[in-house]
Amino acid sequence: MVFLAELYQNLIEGKSISPINKSDFQLLESFFYEDKYLALFYLGIGYSSFLKAEYNLSIETLKKALHYAEISSLQCLSYLWLAIVNIKIHQYVYALEYTQKTSHIAKQENNPRKDIIVEYLTGVIFSSLLYPKHAIKYFKSCIEISKRLQVTLWYENAYIRLIWNALYNNDYDLVIQYGIDIEKQIHDSNVSFCLSYAYFKLGHQENAYKYFMKMDSKDKLLILFKELLYSFFNHTIDKQISLFKEICDFAVKHELYPMIVFARKSLKELALQKKDYKEASYYVEDIINLRKQLGAIQKADKEAIYL
Repeated sequence: MVFLAELYQNLIEGKSISPINKSDFQLLESFFYEDKYLALFYLGIGYSSFLKAEYNLSIETLKKALHYAEISSLQCLSYLWLAIVNIKIHQYVYALEYTQKTSHIAKQENNPRKDIIVEYLTGVIFSSLLYPKHAIKYFKSCIEISKRLQVTLWYENAYIRLIWNALYNNDYDLVIQYGIDIEKQIHDSNVSFCLSYAYFKLGHQENAYKYFMKMDSKDKLLILFKELLYSFFNHTIDKQISLFKEICDFAVKHELYPMIVFARKSLKELALQKKDYKEASYYVEDIINLRKQLGAIQKADKEAIYL
């Protein structure tokens, strides 16, 4: 019972726990017959399966947890983890459905701590579906609730994701507003890159260079971004094209869909600068096809006008 209590508390607080063997749960299951305990058993298996990248098993057992969950907190956790697993496997429509159900229960419970997680995950879903404006709205809400409750869980991630989505949306003033705000609290090369990029696009070379110099990450993607910013200062358009292509390849490999669109839009703009209209139209087609693939749009002609 102590084990179950600790498991429940860790799941509620979003704390990391070690994977639990299914055989251990099957042994424990033989001792308990009440539905609330069975719900916890299956939550534990679902969580452990997620940690071990056994996503189909995770979904199967989390649905069993939901079936046996009679109390609202266990229902809420089951829906929440179903959302997380579906985000991981890029099933965003299902993930959105589960976050909405989690949110509904959390509001009935008057549990704003769960609202923080739900708002964050919903922002991730809309970002992945290539709706940066919607994503920004939910990340803002996550940050506001976190500040009000003085809860740090998801807080920094929400800031960084909001800033990236503002960059994807070409909202450079918002990048600067939230970038400077979070930079007072943490140093992160993602934030430094976004600030440098935004200042460069707004024509503030001095500030752009200031944040460029703060980038110190050894992450492959950020190394490419630092080279990209350097090429901005040196006005080498062919180098920019080469680097954006590398960034796009990296994003495709790691299924970073918003980054793919960001890179392809940038390549389209550079192709237009070189008056290579055939190349520009190629990138527009690529973006349209990706958005259709993700279910983000219904009609390609509307997207073509936007691009």
